[in-house]
Amino acid sequence: MIEVMIPDFKWNQENWIIRKVESIENAFDVIKNCDGNVKNVLFDCNYANGINDALKEIFDNLKWVEKIIIKQENIFVGIFCKICRY
Repeated sequence: MIEVMIPDFKWNQENWIIRKVESIENAFDVIKNCDGNVKNVLFDCNYANGINDALKEIFDNLKWVEKIIIKQENIFVGIFCKICRY
């Protein structure tokens, strides 16, 4: 079943969604069934281990994702984009 994405917020004239995940390693599983209407994702995760592998899986398999922000609890981990290849 395809999940219809509704923007959670707008920043610099870009729509973003927020997804809560236990670990960034689970991020692909959380958004793989989204429809791709919103190209930017903020992941709020409890554990940010394995960021490089998770980003590679997302950017390689989900062509609609352009930018990802990762935050771990109250810590800003980083902003990653497809063009820059994280």
